[in-house]
Amino acid sequence: MDRTTNGNGYVRDLTFEELKHKYIDEKAVVECHENDIGVNAGVVNEIEDIERVKELGVDIISSDYPDRV
Repeated sequence: MDRTTNGNGYVRDLTFEELKHKYIDEKAVVECHENDIGVNAGVVNEIEDIERVKELGVDIISSDYPDRV
């Protein structure tokens, strides 16, 4: 283990990780949450994508259309 990661590739002192919404899956959300890292789905504009990341349990959804979120 080096000084920047916890062995899983995540930065140790990170509290939130912003991920492109199309690459977020259940495994990514679970791994982040197991390491006390919140998940920010970065920029999600389509309603179908917003619903998908909500179902996955992300903590924050960034969007150009907040009224859709």
